[in-house]
Amino acid sequence: MRPSQQQRSPGDRAQISYDDRNGDGKVDLEKHQQPGISDADWELRDDDYDGRYEKNILYGYAVTESKVDIAIPAGVKIEKDSNEVRPR
Repeated sequence: MRPSQQQRSPGDRAQISYDDRNGDGKVDLEKHQQPGISDADWELRDDDYDGRYEKNILYGYAVTESKVDIAIPAGVKIEKDSNEVRPR
């Protein structure tokens, strides 16, 4: 399956993907990656699966976590399902 990668604007190389970690069909992880740039990846996580992101994690020189309260966007394509059976 191809990743769901959406760009904000033609000049922005940020790749955003949405995942369903618990297999309920709803987004609970939003990853932001900057190809070619180290220490710039970050993600938003919904750890209690209530439809709102609670945690922002920056994967820079050191991993930094901060609390947030952001609604999960509707209508985005889920990249993967954690319950998906993958061939070996």
